[in-house]
Amino acid sequence: MALTLVLSVGKDSWLAGNRNLVLRSAGYQVVSAFSAKEAVERFLAGDFDLVVIWDSISRKGTDLLTTAIRSSGSLTPILSVAANDDQQNSAAGSTLQNRRDQFLTGISQMLAQAQNRAAAFTRRRELRVQ
Repeated sequence: MALTLVLSVGKDSWLAGNRNLVLRSAGYQVVSAFSAKEAVERFLAGDFDLVVIWDSISRKGTDLLTTAIRSSGSLTPILSVAANDDQQNSAAGSTLQNRRDQFLTGISQMLAQAQNRAAAFTRRRELRVQ
């Protein structure tokens, strides 16, 4: 089975490093970007399975990145993680030192949900074309 390639976008290099270590330890392949502009460049040059935009990226940066990804025609799931948004996102906001298992569970659940939504979107789009 191929590794899931994740583009991890966040300005805080220490926190991103910890989150990325946890993702790698769970079998994800991670590429980091530290700004929305850098993330757009990396996304367009790669073949990502998932984009995770951490809470350190501004709303404007998140919108820029999301628009660029969707404008490229990609259906790659995009997860925008806010540490205090809800229980699931709070799990994703955890660091390596606190609640590693909760972090991985949150990421796994969000990835599964994103993939299900992308599959449903693709099915709906295919039905419209028929």
